Amino acid sequence: MTNPSKARGTAYETALVGWLQTHGHPYAERRTLAGAHDRGDIAGIPGVVLEAKNCKTIALAAWVDELAVEIGNAGVDIGAVVIRRRGTSDVGQALVHRRATVPSENSTPSATVPVPDTPVSSMSRSNVKARG
Repeated sequence: MTNPSKARGTAYETALVGWLQTHGHPYAERRTLAGAHDRGDIAGIPGVVLEAKNCKTIALAAWVDELAVEIGNAGVDIGAVVIRRRGTSDVGQALVHRRATVPSENSTPSATVPVPDTPVSSMSRSNVKARG
């Protein structure tokens, strides 16, 4: 039998990828599980790690700590937790909390992302661009 929490998470990740693909990020895709070497849930946006969450209880501090590890594992400077908004099935209404680290001298230019808590529907090609 499938773990219900895992099934909800997978369904949300899949819906989020579909939304991203139809809103300017055609290469967005789900990442496979990687255990201790996790690099986030969604790939395909250069320089960005996305961690998708579909939970009843918001644990933002823990999720941001998880995201910090994933940013390091992925070797990028920008990450965001994308949280399913309760009360709507519209993935574009998700809440987004980002974490941006200061690029090191050896890192490559990364992407810019919207300010924290911007609905995903605001993450269009016009305001999420790779620099460089």
